[in-house]
Amino acid sequence: IFVGRVRDWARTHSGDPEIEAAIQRGEDPGLALVTKAYNYIHKYGHKSKLMAAAVRNKQDIFSLLGVDYIIAPLKLLQSLKESITSPDEKYSYDRRLSPQSAARYDFTAEELTKWDQLSLASAMGPASVELLAAGLDGYVNQAKRVEELLDKIWPPPNV
Repeated sequence: IFVGRVRDWARTHSGDPEIEAAIQRGEDPGLALVTKAYNYIHKYGHKSKLMAAAVRNKQDIFSLLGVDYIIAPLKLLQSLKESITSPDEKYSYDRRLSPQSAARYDFTAEELTKWDQLSLASAMGPASVELLAAGLDGYVNQAKRVEELLDKIWPPPNV
């Protein structure tokens, strides 16, 4: 889940009930989505792992401590390493997400709906549709660039 992209989308759009509910609760919509997804995966014993990406600041990292994977810019990781705290304090952050906290998380009956492809597609909010489409377009463009590069170098001259 791209935390920063969800946050950016929420700043300039409306009409997505999941995002608007998070904002009404005073939560960051990107962090709220990661929290809900993590809790669902771990509460119900799915073998999936959750990766949070597009984290943009230290607070994002602190809020996501415990998620299965975090992709963060090297510059942000370096700033964590160089923060001025004693070694005991530096490595004593509270884990926000855990299998134990997931077990206590309550989902509504609506959130536990069994989905088929059609009902999932119709239930996706505008943020999901727009961000998923943009992400897939980006992957397609990257794949085309790789294919073009390979066309230039393949087959090797001596083959």
